[in-house]
Amino acid sequence: MILHYHLDKHDMDHRAVFSSSHRCAAIKAVLQFIGWKQTAGAVGVAWDKIQSDGILPEQDVLNLSWALTDCDKSLDAGAIIEWSSNGFDVVLGPACSSSAIVSGTVAKSFDFPMVIWAPTFSSVLVNADDYPTVMASTWSAERLVQSMGALSTTPEDTIVDNINEEYDGLVEYLQVSAMKAESLKATKRRLSPQTLD
Repeated sequence: MILHYHLDKHDMDHRAVFSSSHRCAAIKAVLQFIGWKQTAGAVGVAWDKIQSDGILPEQDVLNLSWALTDCDKSLDAGAIIEWSSNGFDVVLGPACSSSAIVSGTVAKSFDFPMVIWAPTFSSVLVNADDYPTVMASTWSAERLVQSMGALSTTPEDTIVDNINEEYDGLVEYLQVSAMKAESLKATKRRLSPQTLD
């Protein structure tokens, strides 16, 4: 099995969803979780889960390639063409909605699966007729706006305060989890057969 992790360094498309300047704090909190360094480990975690649950029992190898394209639509679409032509199985990305729309059209013509990897994405991509090979790992902008609308019954300052409180807790949890994971990784490395020889 060949899995291609295709992410862009910067994804700013989601900013359009937050039109109020008072929500800048929430955006800044989210931005620290976006990008190659912040999310690349998720592929390994997903592969471990696939292996441990026997979801793809006939597959035992994960080959990972990536392209850092800075949301360049032509580079992203070109990567889809190249990877689908070379027998790759799936692409995770691109992380920018504008690139995902173009790449989704290309993926459709090649009947090539593409999983959008973005904090939020254009609702255009949920149209299964136009983008039949595109799947999502998160919610569309339309769903995010609906959720934010449901919160709008409370004063805006309260929403921002609540978002900040939630993200502060999330940031702390993720930092502790990352330290534990790095410690576990070092322990596994020390106990691996190669280091014991």
